[in-house]
Amino acid sequence: MPRKGVMARYKGRPLGAIGHIGCFSFHETKNYTSGGEGGATLINDPALVERAKIICEKGTNRSQLFRGQADKYTWRDIGSSYLMADIQAAYLWGQLEAAGRINERRLRLWHNYYDAFRPLTEARRVTLPTLPAQCASVLPQATRY
Repeated sequence: MPRKGVMARYKGRPLGAIGHIGCFSFHETKNYTSGGEGGATLINDPALVERAKIICEKGTNRSQLFRGQADKYTWRDIGSSYLMADIQAAYLWGQLEAAGRINERRLRLWHNYYDAFRPLTEARRVTLPTLPAQCASVLPQATRY
């Protein structure tokens, strides 16, 4: 997943909405972070949702039990502990609420770098990145020179 995948688009569709399953990373090196490790799985096929819940709940029917849809706690599938801690989720939520401001700041920084490297491009010493026409970064004006 590209570092700027959240809020980006490909052929008009949001990344994460292409295919049956999409994933985002919220590692500390990403634009939006959960303060360490963490991510999100986006499921676009209703037939896969219940299995994903089971896998996320350590391979058990824990969420079904809590919803009153099962009478006992049992193992159902493979799984592990994939849940983000509440404090990490809150930290991430605050950033997602401020995504517009974060993106505007990153765009200003991007322009600073782009402008600083432009003379090297004109001297044919480096090639600056470009954004393919079918893609839309969260920095939409970044590569549209």
